[in-house]
Amino acid sequence: MIAIGQSLIFLAAGLRNYRYAILLFLLFAPFAPRALGYIPTGAEVSLTFPRIGLPLLIVLFLLSVVTSKRKLPLSARDFMAEPIAIVLLVLGLHKIFASYWNGAPLFYAFESLMFTFGAVGLFYLSASPRMLRTALLAMAAAVLVILVIMPFELALQRPLYYFFADPAVLRIDRLELRTMGRGYRAHGFFDNSLSLAEFMLYCIPPALYFAVMTKGVRRNASWLLVAACFGIGFLTGSRGFLLFGALTIAAFFTFFKWDRLSIGLKAILIVVSVPVALLSVLGVGYVVEDLIHQASGLRFDIIGEARDRSLFGRALQFEEVLNTVLQQPLTGYGVLQNFSSSLDNVRRLDNFYLRSLLESGIPGFTLFILSMVLLFRRLFGKRAGFRDRSGRAFVALGGSLIIAFAGAKVFLSMPAGNFVFYALMGLLLGVRTQIERDAR
Repeated sequence: MIAIGQSLIFLAAGLRNYRYAILLFLLFAPFAPRALGYIPTGAEVSLTFPRIGLPLLIVLFLLSVVTSKRKLPLSARDFMAEPIAIVLLVLGLHKIFASYWNGAPLFYAFESLMFTFGAVGLFYLSASPRMLRTALLAMAAAVLVILVIMPFELALQRPLYYFFADPAVLRIDRLELRTMGRGYRAHGFFDNSLSLAEFMLYCIPPALYFAVMTKGVRRNASWLLVAACFGIGFLTGSRGFLLFGALTIAAFFTFFKWDRLSIGLKAILIVVSVPVALLSVLGVGYVVEDLIHQASGLRFDIIGEARDRSLFGRALQFEEVLNTVLQQPLTGYGVLQNFSSSLDNVRRLDNFYLRSLLESGIPGFTLFILSMVLLFRRLFGKRAGFRDRSGRAFVALGGSLIIAFAGAKVFLSMPAGNFVFYALMGLLLGVRTQIERDAR
């Protein structure tokens, strides 16, 4: 019922001022684990705050448009002129078709469309420089709330929300949760530690943005916020966060200084980034090793002996998923909550790129990669009018957020936090469009 309480507060604030709804949505949404959602009688889906809040936010936005006499700076026509809008719409519709074709529940397919195309469109039409700053401040406030939660979890050595959750959702007794001998990994009112690590990745670029755009005490506070993100990320126990958190910081300052870097240094940065990109598709190495083994009988012991280790255990998933997708390359298997419990030959899934392949096959995966490329080109390309300090910080914010998202999807398969990224992308695209118009 906590989700209902969040929604009522959010709705009351939104009816007073739509901008308050934007702020509270981004503030409340991270703290909405499935175990604290509202479960209608007989339903298998937990209605978390994002699932309730985003449709409400759309309604509040439409009410504000109807009741306000001011014309929006951007229109639906402007949004549909963005190539990314068409790609996300086609991708969402393809997932709905794939789910229908495979007899999968359509709820998750429609939710995917709403949390990608819907989130980008809603925040694009709501965009303004002030709204962008408000959204970034809301994320900073969320980090501060997590810092308040951390001491309690550290003292209990257990995720705090377990003590408020419905055991029927967790499918495990609360007493057992208190006594089981698993090591502590910070949750911070997230579904799991990796979801928290993902959110921290998205919070690093806004903190860096404030660090380069402010002075004095505010700048010092921004750097402390970056340190807090890394401290919380360290408690999640995610090695992927440490790797991609460092890459996100490097990406931000690379994009921030891009126009001042020499051609040689740019080439070095690109060459150095290639091994990291290869590391993110480590599973390809196992597939090649297995092909060699089948052809010659030769097996590399370093991989064969490491099957139970986390890093190489995830690498094995590539072969399982690729073999499964090749059976249905055009439609995939539809949008499912848990593929490992639905497909016999997929034991576990820890990578969103593999999930994308399973959900919508090769066409859907291609559209997903294309959407990332289009976002990057739109935010980073044609930097005329973005040469001053604020413009370069804006470009660095967008570019590093894309790097953070791409990195998070390497170690986390669930799409639960994707809407935060797509909401920020909508704001950035809308603000960029307005800046370009003002420049003309």
